[in-house]
Amino acid sequence: MKKILTTMCAVAMLAGCTGNTKKASESAASTAEEASSLKVGVGSVTSVENTPKEGEDTTAEFDTTVASVVLEGDVIKAVYFDVAQDKAKYDAMGHVTSDNTSAMTKKELGDDYGMKKASKIGKEWYEQIEALENWATGKTVDEVLGMKTNEKGGTEDEDLMTGCTIGVGSFQKALEKAANNAVEAKDVASVGTSVVTTFNNKDASADKSGQIQANTTYGVVAVDKDGKVVLTLTDVAQNAVKFTATGELDGEAEAVPTKFEKKDDYGMKKASKIGKEWYEQNQAFDDWTVGKTADEVSGMKVNDKGSTADEDLMTGCTIGVTGLQKVVVAAINSAKAVK
Repeated sequence: MKKILTTMCAVAMLAGCTGNTKKASESAASTAEEASSLKVGVGSVTSVENTPKEGEDTTAEFDTTVASVVLEGDVIKAVYFDVAQDKAKYDAMGHVTSDNTSAMTKKELGDDYGMKKASKIGKEWYEQIEALENWATGKTVDEVLGMKTNEKGGTEDEDLMTGCTIGVGSFQKALEKAANNAVEAKDVASVGTSVVTTFNNKDASADKSGQIQANTTYGVVAVDKDGKVVLTLTDVAQNAVKFTATGELDGEAEAVPTKFEKKDDYGMKKASKIGKEWYEQNQAFDDWTVGKTADEVSGMKVNDKGSTADEDLMTGCTIGVTGLQKVVVAAINSAKAVK
């Protein structure tokens, strides 16, 4: 009888262990699944200035600050900042005097940006922004947004001040947008961001205003361990300064929402052959990139107007995609591992 009871107890204990092992295994799997799911977002803020100087051509300047972020809960796993600082000039007769077709970002300029000599800490712009990125990583978004700043907009955080003395206000604003725009993405191995600006400039005439228009296309792309896209978020900050044939400002020199932010107010739907607004077509493009590699995105065929010739994509997207295509490919190729 004693032997039977001992055997029954052993069986019960084994069953209990098996049950506990199963629960532990399920818990571990659940934890692994949660760990592989992150949120990725991108956002931008733009300022516009139109600066006339007596005896000189007028300068129109567009500063678009871009931030991308990878979040695990509220904690920043990775963050990226850059600024497209784009300038062009026009004269007193309403003629564009700058030969602008494209421009480099502050990060891309590297040592050529020329901040190091004037810097109190002897650091170039890209070095200071890297210090800001490193400082923000591991903190919550609220902690970064709550950073104390001085009257010039520079940080008062003692740790950060040793590596970054540039104004941080626009980076905080762009980060806040990126966090609010963040979308869940699974199987994220690395994340890349790219920013590309092109110009659309026109001289003024007696009956029509001239313009300097900066189109800053940007995006963040998350890819898996095999280099395939798991999430793409792109947008365009399109801002312009208009002027008359006598070189006077026509209207206001102020920033407007991005194309995606404008939603239905962008006004493309009525003229669209497929009856879709810009943000809807942009979303279709972003969705189309998922599951593809950089080579597959760059290999997408386009027509002579720059619209896609891909049969699947063209049912939801007929806008020009060459800028978006270029940004996505560059973002994939520059992607860095998320730790």
